[in-house]
Amino acid sequence: MSAADTSGLSALKSVVQSLIIDPGKMPQAYAALTANPIYFARRFAPNHSAVYCDDPDAVGMVQALGLDPAVILALEGAKEVGLNLPVRVVSGRTAPASPP
Repeated sequence: MSAADTSGLSALKSVVQSLIIDPGKMPQAYAALTANPIYFARRFAPNHSAVYCDDPDAVGMVQALGLDPAVILALEGAKEVGLNLPVRVVSGRTAPASPP
């Protein structure tokens, strides 16, 4: 997997949520999610704890909030909220946090 390949990489929803709350964007995010029942259902499914980093809906929402998807939907975002995660989830498997 190359450094530019984000297919299959995911970010924990709890980390994404923290990174949206920190800059005060949660009210806008919540309004957008509740305005679209499909987005709401996909983001709040309790048995899915992560979102794909390249999910077009997630990327679009983060951009609409004026935030950087490369930070919000990536391991780098986890570090910003104080999480020390050594790996990323890749299609149900773990992978090195940084490609060689």
